[in-house]
Amino acid sequence: MARAEVPKSLQEIRNPTSVSNQIAALKQLKHDIIGHDQRKELVVRHGIIGALVRNLTDRTAVRGKRRSEDDGGAEEDEIRVQSIQIITSLAHGGLAFIHPLLHGGVIQIVDKEAIQPLLSTLSPSTNQPKLILETLKCINAMAEALSTEVDSPEDTYMYHLSSQLYSKPTIDSLAEIVAQRARSMTVDDQVTLVMKIVNHTLRSAEGSTHHRALVKAGVLDCLASRLAGLVIKMGLASSALDQSFISSLLPATSRTNLVPMLEVLATITKDSAYRSLRLLCSSSMLGVFPIASATSQQRSDDQYMTFTDERQSSEPTTTNRLDYLLPKLQAVQNKNEHNFSKAFPVLGSLSSQSDLSRMPYFNETQAMVSSRTISADEFGSGLFAWLVIVARTTTGMERLAALELLTHLVSALDKNVMDSWADSPRNRDRTLAFLAVPLLVRVMEETSSKLLPKEINTNDERWTVKERVPMVLAVLVEDCPSLQKAAVDANAIKMLCQMLKKSFDPVVLAKKPMWSPNPHRPTEGLDEDGYNLHSAALAPEAIHMLRCRAAALRGLSAIAQKEDIHRKSVIDNGVVNCVVESLVRYPDGSLDSIRQQYSGSSQPKGNPNFVIVEACRLATALSRSVSILRTSLIDGGVAKPIFALLVSGSRAVRVCATDAVTNLVLQFSPMREELMSQGILKILCNHALWADAEMRVSSLWALKHLANSAPNEVKISIIEELGTEWLIRSMSGEGTSSSGFHHSHLATPNAAGQQVDLLNSVDDQPGMDMDESGSAGDSSEDEDEDAMIDSIGELPRPIAIPSQYRTRLKAIQQEEENPIIIARRDEIRVQEQVLDLVRNLISEAGPAQPEMIDHLLQSMGAQRLFECLANKLKPKSGSAAPATTPPRTRTTGTAIPAGKRPTLTTPGSTSQTQTPQQPFPEHLYIDAKLLESVIFILIHIANGKPQHRHILLSQTTTPTPLPSVTTTPPFSSQYTHLIDLTLPLFSHPGRRIRVACCWLVHNLMWMEDQSDANGAKGRALELRSRGFEEEVRRCVGDGDLDVRERARGCIEVWGRLLEGGNGERSGLGIGGGGRGGGWER
Repeated sequence: MARAEVPKSLQEIRNPTSVSNQIAALKQLKHDIIGHDQRKELVVRHGIIGALVRNLTDRTAVRGKRRSEDDGGAEEDEIRVQSIQIITSLAHGGLAFIHPLLHGGVIQIVDKEAIQPLLSTLSPSTNQPKLILETLKCINAMAEALSTEVDSPEDTYMYHLSSQLYSKPTIDSLAEIVAQRARSMTVDDQVTLVMKIVNHTLRSAEGSTHHRALVKAGVLDCLASRLAGLVIKMGLASSALDQSFISSLLPATSRTNLVPMLEVLATITKDSAYRSLRLLCSSSMLGVFPIASATSQQRSDDQYMTFTDERQSSEPTTTNRLDYLLPKLQAVQNKNEHNFSKAFPVLGSLSSQSDLSRMPYFNETQAMVSSRTISADEFGSGLFAWLVIVARTTTGMERLAALELLTHLVSALDKNVMDSWADSPRNRDRTLAFLAVPLLVRVMEETSSKLLPKEINTNDERWTVKERVPMVLAVLVEDCPSLQKAAVDANAIKMLCQMLKKSFDPVVLAKKPMWSPNPHRPTEGLDEDGYNLHSAALAPEAIHMLRCRAAALRGLSAIAQKEDIHRKSVIDNGVVNCVVESLVRYPDGSLDSIRQQYSGSSQPKGNPNFVIVEACRLATALSRSVSILRTSLIDGGVAKPIFALLVSGSRAVRVCATDAVTNLVLQFSPMREELMSQGILKILCNHALWADAEMRVSSLWALKHLANSAPNEVKISIIEELGTEWLIRSMSGEGTSSSGFHHSHLATPNAAGQQVDLLNSVDDQPGMDMDESGSAGDSSEDEDEDAMIDSIGELPRPIAIPSQYRTRLKAIQQEEENPIIIARRDEIRVQEQVLDLVRNLISEAGPAQPEMIDHLLQSMGAQRLFECLANKLKPKSGSAAPATTPPRTRTTGTAIPAGKRPTLTTPGSTSQTQTPQQPFPEHLYIDAKLLESVIFILIHIANGKPQHRHILLSQTTTPTPLPSVTTTPPFSSQYTHLIDLTLPLFSHPGRRIRVACCWLVHNLMWMEDQSDANGAKGRALELRSRGFEEEVRRCVGDGDLDVRERARGCIEVWGRLLEGGNGERSGLGIGGGGRGGGWER
């Protein structure tokens, strides 16, 4: 085969004789290399990239003005356009060409302070529209090629490209492009390309730095304005609009560009309640889809009740035109509704809501179906209903894009960040279960058939849909049992299991790599980075197979998250071996090995990191079932590959592997001994010492399970590996500032309704003003909070946020983005796990427990340990603001541990609150989970020998004032003993804390044997004199059954000890199964 000749135009480009000849040579070279990869490789090896970069650098226009045709601006722009088009053609050659392009200086990734030849041509105020358009096409081609990388996100060229693309000068240019008001095909294409670039670069990005930069630059508001215009053009606005408002919007994107519009909005708002609400609360979106208030929803319910009472013949009229396009779904019955006649004498006597709530039929935990239909207003914003309508009336990518954006926006509702959504999650979930979940499963079914090799190039959209549908379904149903059941009813498990199995079929390449007699060698005497190609990407078929595998694993893990019956269904479909094989890394840990295996038709071994992460998640979900843990998982040999991942791989892989091993080390796991023999204890202890909060929490959780029911030798080894000094510091939360969880009283409610300090900038708290630039700590009180970063040109921008939503959004932004609040929240999670670990070290009742308590007190120092626990129990000063508390769940609204969902470990079905007689100063105390863990440590110490109980009663602490808002007891207003610090907690709103306080009293009065009779009586008298009996008697009338029973048990012990009796213990003295809050993660 003859070798390709070097194009003659290359010499003219490298050493131009004239401008016209140079332009002609560039055009000729462009036509020569289009669609010809060998010629592309040849010109790269002969230094074309350096010449092209020189063309872009030398002819960069002067900032602030455009070059005119008279001074040669047209010819210079043409040279730049042709150079950029050649770079675009090279980028279309795939990942192999991106390496020389980046290292050749097209986009500076080494010297980031240098001039960016390509990115400097993006500003509309200094460059011609055609040049901007070609530049965007080039960046999009590079981003599209880089999206085929399957390495870890932090190791890819995409990471370096994004770092430059979202730097301040470039992101301002992108914002200027999307803010253009000119109506032309060129501007429309520019905006569309910006959306595609953002979607390619940020879809799989870790972290949210670039997402926040886009919001801060005003890109999200401009996109919202264009989407609002499209909604109006489609005639689907929820109400009549004023013409002045319509004219204030940016030009609507064309109907054909709906997919990139919805995709980029989903990418920007992903995993962020703040950015989701920024979209919903932008002025343009509020104009077409006003946010329904709670009062308007209540008014709608009242109108319906009036209608039913008066027995009118027609349905009540709706004020939202979207209701006519949605299917009529019956709503969940509101507590104000009842389907009986008020004239019926027996039911009519129950006049108040409290009377109705006492009837089992009207219990709030029961979902009764109403005769009224669900309105679009119950979603809070009409955008949700509009997305459902779009999904139902379109197909393919349009349907998927609408459902993807809907899914990411629903996460904002899950955090209860809008008051209007407080009473409607059940109706919202009902709508999604009937309208969204079946659509996703149907799309999955439509794409399940295998494509023939000749169909690959013409069905790229079908491939994309197949890869993304399970991911969207997973995000939608995660943490929501009702939607998980809807997915199971729609046969999602069977289809996902089939997809997972097919991903292990041999890959048949549609396009075989061309054979060459000359092996690839770097060109001698030339800079290898700028003149030689990088390794090619995996074949499209291989990338598609791996993405489908990861998507199927993610979908199954989300569905199997809660219910054992769903996990059993997954196992019954025979995918355990697939899960185990998905946990295996490349043979030598590199991507080159897998590329070589794909040269033939044999099935390669190994998986990239993103597949392994999803496989670990599914293994974690399946291991929550005791029966599956003891049968299918051990038979499949899941422990060996997971253990291998703990000591190698990226950070994300190690964290997920640690999560997966958590349930494998439980006392009833048959894999526990195998993992112990391989040194799992030391590995987990090393991981716990990492600075990464996620790794620390995961490893401590695993150690907590490992310590449960373990021999004392194992528990002592854990203490020695971690170190007593580290344990004390971690329990104390010394990583948090001295102000800790409490700032000033100048606070505003956050997303969960708690108080968060927004006005004080003490403690060097970084500035978090919305849409404002400036470094951390910059004062901007005199500036408009909704001003854009800079005034770019004379282009008008849409107003960002109406004033009535500003405070609420700012509070949400604080909790989500403020590094101090994030660090404080992570510190709480770490403290919770360390306290639970210490609790499990001494929780096992039996002869070995007193020895372990003695060892703990001796190694840590009894005085230091008790002082640490006392500091946790002490109330803070009255002016202190509260700690950041965990989010609330979608289904129950009860508090859960930060960063964790309700599982068997943290049940979310039991009510956690009661209304005490006096308002409890919850803001003066640390997080409720930490309080509970501290009290249970005291419970287990009291469950030891009589001397341990005496130590607890006699342990003194620094005098602490009694919170002024509690009921004044018949004892000193100064707490001087450790145990006395629990007295106010008998009135804590958390039922588990009240139960724990009663258990503590019960264990302190426990009589070990007859020789301890006098000691037990003395402890009972001392507890009575300190006021514990009065607090316990108050709990006898508690609204929670468990609290009442524990209180009655304590009163009986007091009676037996002080009035006669054997003092026999009733129930468990260790707190009713209090071993680290449960077994399962």
